[in-house]
Amino acid sequence: CRQAYHHDVPDDAEFLTRSYFRYFEGREFTEIRTFLILTQEAQRSQFIQYDPKRWLDFHSKVSKTDDILTEKHIRHRKLGKEEVSEYCHRFMAFQFRHGPFSMTNFKASDEYLRTGDRIIRSYPLVDIDEINLPSMVKPYTQMNINGYGIATDLLSFLTGVPYSDCVVFNQVIQIPGQRKLLRKLQAKAKRHGSMPDPSNRIAKADIEEVLDRLAVDSTMLVYCNFNILVSCPPDKVTPVTSFLETKLYECGIMPSRTAYNQLELFMDSFPGNGYAFNPDYDLFLTLSDAALCFFFKEHLKESEDTPLTTYYTDRQGLPVCIDITGKEGKRKMTD
Repeated sequence: CRQAYHHDVPDDAEFLTRSYFRYFEGREFTEIRTFLILTQEAQRSQFIQYDPKRWLDFHSKVSKTDDILTEKHIRHRKLGKEEVSEYCHRFMAFQFRHGPFSMTNFKASDEYLRTGDRIIRSYPLVDIDEINLPSMVKPYTQMNINGYGIATDLLSFLTGVPYSDCVVFNQVIQIPGQRKLLRKLQAKAKRHGSMPDPSNRIAKADIEEVLDRLAVDSTMLVYCNFNILVSCPPDKVTPVTSFLETKLYECGIMPSRTAYNQLELFMDSFPGNGYAFNPDYDLFLTLSDAALCFFFKEHLKESEDTPLTTYYTDRQGLPVCIDITGKEGKRKMTD
């Protein structure tokens, strides 16, 4: 989301310090924030249900996820009740810029949602009827800078979508029962094998390759949905669409052209509402390793926690505090 830069400067700061940060005050920059939402599918046969064992099991899984993130030294924190409420309301208004915000009416169409003087459009990455994805996908791609190959995120271009004030990349992974899916795949492979034509032989070979991979590597089958939601002025829809299609095509991805259910896609992308996706045309089945490759992993440089403050500017032209000694900050780089 686009933000305006602000740095709190003490009143007793030196003149050069105040002048330095006043020069960058209000400069536009792109902020990246990631929300990890854990949900558990409920039985839809009952209207109201409460099972203390299932509730305790869900809390145990949340605690386990927290422990894994802490063990891997991934900085995170749990949101409180007021923060969750604000996050849901900001998503409804689709305004994540710091400061006050307001809501307005929605007008849904087959192409986008109109809210005030902006429009919100969803771009699903996968069309269930025609899955145009590369046969092999990696979690990163390489770009040449001055003749050197630099690894970057597969979807790093999302931080530079033109004419947009907010971009949300909704990533949903559902882990269903594995045994039921395995039996379903085995039965499907037998059906394809009973019809001896080239397309069915190729389909059977693909399913058998997946079954062999599941048996050898112990990976999981998951249902996925990847959806890019962009907010922009109404007269800039065409250049934004052209930019996303071009960048996705460079990654070997052809986004869906049949996303006529814009209101449904926006509602299903609402926080904690991932199980509302229609399994017939919104979710696709794949391996967990392949699904994780499409996750957004870009991270912008942030200031280090150090008493020795030396400021440089990053690629966006914003001040970033760096510990030039490598041993004065909270995170020690050298002995």
